[in-house]
Amino acid sequence: MNIEAWVALPAVLISGAALYFTGRAAYFTGRVAHAAGEQTNIQRQLRLDAAQPYVWVDLRPDEATGTLVNLVIGQ
Repeated sequence: MNIEAWVALPAVLISGAALYFTGRAAYFTGRVAHAAGEQTNIQRQLRLDAAQPYVWVDLRPDEATGTLVNLVIGQ
């Protein structure tokens, strides 16, 4: 083998290692982007839920008279 081949061999090996680590970095970057998108959706849903009133209404019999019905509204 001539000198060019001896120089090219480590360059190919280093390029292969760089390709491997670049691929792993791209994979994890995609996972981070996906998690950020999910977090954005969660924050959006929390904002919408916070804007909704949480009111409930119930009809209960009046325990004092027994014939009337009380309209109970709560938060």
